[in-house]
Amino acid sequence: MQLAAQYDSLDMQQVRARLVEKLLADPNTVAVDDTLLVFYENIAILHRRKLLDSELMYNTFSYDVRTYWLVLQPYILNIRGTMADDDFFQEVQRLNDHFVQDARTRNANRQTLLLKTQENSLLGRRAAQRYQQRNNSLDASGGSVFHTMNIVVKVA
Repeated sequence: MQLAAQYDSLDMQQVRARLVEKLLADPNTVAVDDTLLVFYENIAILHRRKLLDSELMYNTFSYDVRTYWLVLQPYILNIRGTMADDDFFQEVQRLNDHFVQDARTRNANRQTLLLKTQENSLLGRRAAQRYQQRNNSLDASGGSVFHTMNIVVKVA
């Protein structure tokens, strides 16, 4: 939780704000303050060593790590080339890859749940339609029909 507090501190908020301003002005800039990447590198090492809870990591950092990893590619590629060392920010890359895979798994589970929900909803609509058709024939024989939320209820 101290990492989350540090990440949300005024100093880090200012670092992120300056970084975003610079990237908005020039998305391909290679002149950035890498304080944020160094922070991600440190938490990535702790995560790899299983010193941080994966669920808390995902909830706290996943979106930001994946977003900054994408927008900072020109800087990362430049620093790796300039220093002739592909290991620069390798831990962040691994953490990003972990979060991407985790998101795919979570979204696949959500997609499966969504499909089941849609399937149940479709089955429910079909049952309501059959009920409505049956009650429409009853309505022709007398009585009143009360409609609510696609469900037809015969009131005698």
